[in-house]
This record gives sequence, structure tokens and C-alpha cells, in this order.
Amino acid sequence: SVLTIYHNLLKHGVQLIKDYEEVPHIPAIPDQIAQVWANLIANAIQAMNRKGTLTIAMRKRDPYVEVSITDSGHGIAPEIINRIFEPFFTTKEAGEGNGRGLDIVRRSVERHRGRVTVDSRPGETRFSVLLPLTAGV
Repeated sequence: SVLTIYHNLLKHGVQLIKDYEEVPHIPAIPDQIAQVWANLIANAIQAMNRKGTLTIAMRKRDPYVEVSITDSGHGIAPEIINRIFEPFFTTKEAGEGNGRGLDIVRRSVERHRGRVTVDSRPGETRFSVLLPLTAGV
């Protein structure tokens, strides 16, 4: 459903690759998890200046489901990568963002007893979200 929302941004210049394995349903609050995907996809599109390759992959990684969102943008500078999940930290111009998106991502994933990681270099930034398969993990 999040990809439908961003369809207009994706159809002009962004190649979308969906690499989904079949995974079981996970215990989650759908609206919160949709907000995670929305923030990560919006950031990826912006990082590529709306042109490039966006890859979304989903895999079972017992005891988790892993969803990764990878863009072909400019990457995140090594000197700031450790700060990107801080509330109100942003690299965007004034008026473009408030630094809340990745903080919301982190808090929502942690609320679901999951974790989020990032790996970045020029031409490839990957956010990986691990969500537990069961409520007790």
C-alpha cells in the first residue's frame, strides 16, 4: 500500500525492484509498520533525487522477517551515519524535513521488538528492518 502512495514519484526515473520471498505474517501494528516503510521509501527517493534504483527485499531470517530498502543514491557520509536516528537530526535543507522520520522508524521498530540497521556507501544505502516472527522474541 505504501508503494501505491509513492507511485507518482516512482514512475518517472526510479526503477523499482521487488525481491520478495514468501514470509509468514508477523505480529505487528499495521499503521506503525506502514509508517516505517513510508519514511524509508521517501528518504530513499529523496537520496536518489528521484532517479535511480530502489530495491525492496523481504526474507525470512529466523526468528525474524527482514525487509531491506536499498537505494542507489549518494550515500550517507561516514561522519554522520551514527547520528541519523537521533530525534531532529537532519541533513535536509530548511523546510524539507524536521529530522523525525528515522527517529520514528527506530522507535516503531523497537516497539515491535525489532531492530533497524543501515549500511551506506556512495551508490548504495541499505536500511534493514528485522521484525520478530512471534510476539515473544
